[in-house]
Amino acid sequence: MATTSLWSIRGNVVKVINYIKNPKKTTLPAGILPEDVSADEETETVHVLVDAINCSVKNAAQDMNTLKEYFGKTGGITAYHGYQSFAPEDDITPIQAHDIGMELAQELWGGKYQVLVATHLDKDNHIHNHFVINTVPVDGGKKFCRTKQDYMDMRNYSDALCVKYDLSVCKTSGKGKNYGEYKAELEGNPTIRSTIRTDIDRAIAASGFNYDFFDNMKRLGYEVYLYNSKGEPLVHPKLKPFGTQKCFRFDKLGPGYDFPEIKERLRSPNRTYGRLFPPPPKKVRRSFRYHEPRSICSSYRYYGRFLSLQIKRPGYVRRIPYYLREDIAKIERFEEKRRFVSNRGLKSYEDVISYKAYLQEELSSLRKQKRDLYIRASKEEKLGNPGYAYIFRLSAKEKNEMMRDLRKEIRLCNDILSEYMEIREKCLELRILIVFEHEEQIRGLQRKRVR
Repeated sequence: MATTSLWSIRGNVVKVINYIKNPKKTTLPAGILPEDVSADEETETVHVLVDAINCSVKNAAQDMNTLKEYFGKTGGITAYHGYQSFAPEDDITPIQAHDIGMELAQELWGGKYQVLVATHLDKDNHIHNHFVINTVPVDGGKKFCRTKQDYMDMRNYSDALCVKYDLSVCKTSGKGKNYGEYKAELEGNPTIRSTIRTDIDRAIAASGFNYDFFDNMKRLGYEVYLYNSKGEPLVHPKLKPFGTQKCFRFDKLGPGYDFPEIKERLRSPNRTYGRLFPPPPKKVRRSFRYHEPRSICSSYRYYGRFLSLQIKRPGYVRRIPYYLREDIAKIERFEEKRRFVSNRGLKSYEDVISYKAYLQEELSSLRKQKRDLYIRASKEEKLGNPGYAYIFRLSAKEKNEMMRDLRKEIRLCNDILSEYMEIREKCLELRILIVFEHEEQIRGLQRKRVR
């Protein structure tokens, strides 16, 4: 099995070419020789798995830049960098992997572009090929611009080569899932689609027939579309949550949620029944007083508490706005920001601005210190003191770790400053929803007493 990828490079190609040509990564281990080299030949020769198409290995960067300058196409995307990584389970040799990479490059780009191919062996059980493709063709025609079809061609031909050389092939089924959604589901965090699936399960449990299901979905704030504007049945029925114009197809929600499968679940005699909403309380407070959050921390605390309640008690708010469904999937981020402002004692908008300015000053100071340490390390190396140079470089790495933490806090400050007013507005809107449903509960209890 081989996975592939291809992405654009801007600026000079020297850096990426030096990376893939690194002898520490591309040199064959002792005892392994290419097929065209016999064991009787000179064994002191170093064999490196780097080859080029339409250019030289030694001067690949110079050849590519010369071609760009000749045709006057030095701007924009200068090259594409790709890889072909083989699975650890595949019994593949470094030379065989390099041959596959060369065959792939020759088939896809060799007839028109300059290509450098290198095989990296520096990681255990992780043999992979790197490709650098010059965007300017050798005939000076239109520059190479990677499209989805180009990537599909790369993946398909790579799979064909894996089959040819008796390697495993990565099998896929249907469209891939968004990485953020996949990661959230893997960690057990809610997503937009998971909240929709939960609502569908509640609607099915509270329904006796198909029309009950539609009524329950409407009570939850959804609009279900089975027919188009001409009255013809839709090939893919869909639903629209409350507060948005975005629709979700039933067949894209996962196994068991396609519309025919929902019908089967409604007809199943073994399905479990339940309430659409929690039972109304026996006693309801007559008044609901809204205290506006006075600080940033209280705003995040109030909003995060509401999101947590909506996860633990799905019927806490009956008609959930769409932005609330989106924010439920980001509950960990809101909690991280709440902890940040609470631990730093940031109470107002101005406090966040001041703290951000302080972080930026610290970051610029650490950047200067790191630069000075690297300069001193370089001087010590020239004076023949590798021990002192190592100590200075180690100190510079520690400064780099501190700078990484400061950049993370600056990003959090920027996020808080950009969304603070929006959070306050959301808190007010949610409070209005709660008060509205609270008044409905009071009216329901009054009707029961009249009866």
